[in-house]
Amino acid sequence: MGQPFQLQQDQAPSPLLFFLGEFSGETKNAIYDPLKKAFSVVDFPELSFQIQCLASGLGWLLLLSRRTTSLFFFDPLTRRRIDLPYRSSVFNAATFSTAPTSPSCTVLAIERDPYYGKFNFDVLRVGREKSWTRHHILLALVSLVMLSTEE
Repeated sequence: MGQPFQLQQDQAPSPLLFFLGEFSGETKNAIYDPLKKAFSVVDFPELSFQIQCLASGLGWLLLLSRRTTSLFFFDPLTRRRIDLPYRSSVFNAATFSTAPTSPSCTVLAIERDPYYGKFNFDVLRVGREKSWTRHHILLALVSLVMLSTEE
Protein backbone atom coordinates (compact mmCIF):
# COMPACT_ATOMS: atom_id res chain seq x y z
CA MET A 1 0.00 0.00 0.00
CA GLY A 2 1.23 3.50 -0.69
CA GLN A 3 3.22 2.44 -3.76
CA PRO A 4 2.54 4.00 -7.16
CA PHE A 5 0.57 1.84 -9.58
CA GLN A 6 3.12 0.07 -11.76
CA LEU A 7 2.82 -0.34 -15.52
CA GLN A 8 4.99 -2.99 -17.10
CA GLN A 9 7.62 -1.63 -19.49
CA ASP A 10 6.33 -3.66 -22.46
CA GLN A 11 2.68 -2.87 -21.76
CA ALA A 12 0.89 -0.92 -24.48
CA PRO A 13 -1.03 2.10 -23.23
CA SER A 14 -4.42 1.06 -21.93
CA PRO A 15 -7.29 3.16 -20.67
CA LEU A 16 -7.28 2.88 -16.89
CA LEU A 17 -10.24 3.51 -14.62
CA PHE A 18 -9.49 5.49 -11.48
CA PHE A 19 -11.94 5.10 -8.61
CA LEU A 20 -12.27 7.81 -5.98
CA GLY A 21 -13.91 6.74 -2.76
CA GLU A 22 -13.98 4.48 0.22
CA PHE A 23 -12.93 0.87 0.29
CA SER A 24 -13.14 -1.21 3.46
CA GLY A 25 -14.32 1.83 5.42
CA GLU A 26 -11.19 3.88 4.68
CA THR A 27 -10.67 6.67 2.18
CA LYS A 28 -8.78 4.92 -0.56
CA ASN A 29 -8.73 4.85 -4.31
CA ALA A 30 -8.44 2.11 -6.88
CA ILE A 31 -7.10 1.65 -10.39
CA TYR A 32 -8.56 -0.88 -12.79
CA ASP A 33 -6.77 -2.06 -15.93
CA PRO A 34 -9.43 -3.60 -18.20
CA LEU A 35 -6.89 -5.29 -20.51
CA LYS A 36 -5.21 -7.15 -17.66
CA LYS A 37 -8.44 -7.31 -15.61
CA ALA A 38 -6.38 -6.07 -12.67
CA PHE A 39 -7.95 -4.12 -9.80
CA SER A 40 -5.59 -2.46 -7.32
CA VAL A 41 -6.62 -0.56 -4.21
CA VAL A 42 -4.12 2.27 -3.83
CA ASP A 43 -3.54 4.57 -0.87
CA PHE A 44 -2.96 8.18 -1.89
CA PRO A 45 -2.33 10.22 1.27
CA GLU A 46 -2.33 13.34 -0.91
CA LEU A 47 -5.98 12.57 -1.73
CA SER A 48 -7.11 11.75 1.81
CA PHE A 49 -9.70 14.55 1.80
CA GLN A 50 -12.95 14.74 -0.18
CA ILE A 51 -12.27 15.44 -3.83
CA GLN A 52 -14.24 15.51 -7.05
CA CYS A 53 -12.78 14.69 -10.44
CA LEU A 54 -13.86 17.31 -12.98
CA ALA A 55 -11.88 16.06 -15.98
CA SER A 56 -9.23 13.57 -16.99
CA GLY A 57 -6.94 13.07 -19.93
CA LEU A 58 -3.41 12.18 -20.95
CA GLY A 59 -2.82 10.46 -17.60
CA TRP A 60 -3.87 13.48 -15.55
CA LEU A 61 -6.88 14.11 -13.31
CA LEU A 62 -8.22 17.64 -12.79
CA LEU A 63 -9.45 17.53 -9.20
CA LEU A 64 -11.47 19.83 -6.97
CA SER A 65 -10.90 19.76 -3.23
CA ARG A 66 -14.30 19.99 -1.56
CA ARG A 67 -12.57 21.08 1.65
CA THR A 68 -10.62 24.03 0.25
CA THR A 69 -12.36 24.52 -3.16
CA SER A 70 -8.92 24.49 -4.78
CA LEU A 71 -8.24 22.99 -8.20
CA PHE A 72 -5.21 20.86 -8.95
CA PHE A 73 -3.88 18.34 -11.42
CA PHE A 74 -2.83 14.92 -10.17
CA ASP A 75 -1.09 12.08 -12.01
CA PRO A 76 -1.96 8.87 -10.11
CA LEU A 77 0.84 6.90 -11.77
CA THR A 78 3.65 9.26 -10.71
CA ARG A 79 1.83 11.04 -7.83
CA ARG A 80 2.81 14.38 -9.30
CA ARG A 81 0.57 17.28 -8.27
CA ILE A 82 0.27 20.69 -9.94
CA ASP A 83 -1.72 23.28 -7.99
CA LEU A 84 -3.70 25.92 -9.85
CA PRO A 85 -4.36 29.48 -8.66
CA TYR A 86 -7.32 29.84 -6.32
CA ARG A 87 -10.75 30.64 -7.77
CA SER A 88 -13.34 32.27 -5.54
CA SER A 89 -16.41 31.07 -7.45
CA VAL A 90 -18.20 27.75 -7.45
CA PHE A 91 -18.31 25.99 -10.81
CA ASN A 92 -20.13 23.10 -12.45
CA ALA A 93 -17.58 21.64 -14.85
CA ALA A 94 -14.04 22.00 -16.16
CA THR A 95 -11.81 20.73 -18.94
CA PHE A 96 -8.22 21.15 -20.13
CA SER A 97 -6.55 21.23 -23.52
CA THR A 98 -3.27 19.34 -23.08
CA ALA A 99 -1.19 17.82 -20.29
CA PRO A 100 -0.54 20.45 -17.58
CA THR A 101 3.20 20.04 -18.15
CA SER A 102 2.78 21.39 -21.69
CA PRO A 103 3.40 25.12 -22.24
CA SER A 104 0.13 25.25 -24.21
CA CYS A 105 -2.11 23.80 -21.48
CA THR A 106 -5.29 25.83 -20.95
CA VAL A 107 -7.93 25.10 -18.31
CA LEU A 108 -11.56 26.13 -18.76
CA ALA A 109 -13.84 26.16 -15.70
CA ILE A 110 -17.56 26.75 -16.13
CA GLU A 111 -20.13 28.16 -13.76
CA ARG A 112 -23.79 28.21 -14.82
CA ASP A 113 -26.46 30.37 -13.25
CA PRO A 114 -29.66 28.36 -13.89
CA TYR A 115 -31.98 31.26 -13.05
CA TYR A 116 -30.63 33.81 -15.51
CA GLY A 117 -29.18 31.53 -18.22
CA LYS A 118 -25.77 33.10 -17.72
CA PHE A 119 -22.53 31.16 -18.10
CA ASN A 120 -19.27 32.29 -16.55
CA PHE A 121 -16.17 30.82 -18.16
CA ASP A 122 -12.91 31.13 -16.28
CA VAL A 123 -9.78 30.49 -18.35
CA LEU A 124 -6.23 29.87 -17.13
CA ARG A 125 -3.11 29.23 -19.18
CA VAL A 126 -1.20 26.91 -16.86
CA GLY A 127 2.35 28.02 -16.12
CA ARG A 128 1.88 31.30 -18.00
CA GLU A 129 -0.79 33.08 -15.95
CA LYS A 130 -1.15 33.54 -12.21
CA SER A 131 -4.87 34.32 -12.21
CA TRP A 132 -8.02 33.27 -14.03
CA THR A 133 -9.66 35.38 -16.75
CA ARG A 134 -13.46 35.56 -16.54
CA HIS A 135 -15.83 35.64 -19.53
CA HIS A 136 -19.63 36.06 -19.32
CA ILE A 137 -22.07 34.72 -21.91
CA LEU A 138 -25.87 34.81 -21.89
CA LEU A 139 -27.19 31.62 -23.47
CA ALA A 140 -30.39 29.63 -23.32
CA LEU A 141 -28.88 26.18 -23.66
CA VAL A 142 -30.27 22.87 -22.56
CA SER A 143 -26.83 21.25 -22.30
CA LEU A 144 -23.21 22.08 -22.80
CA VAL A 145 -20.60 19.66 -24.17
CA MET A 146 -16.88 20.38 -23.95
CA LEU A 147 -14.73 19.30 -26.87
CA SER A 148 -11.01 18.76 -27.04
CA THR A 149 -9.24 19.79 -30.21
CA GLU A 150 -6.01 17.97 -29.33
CA GLU A 151 -5.24 14.78 -31.25
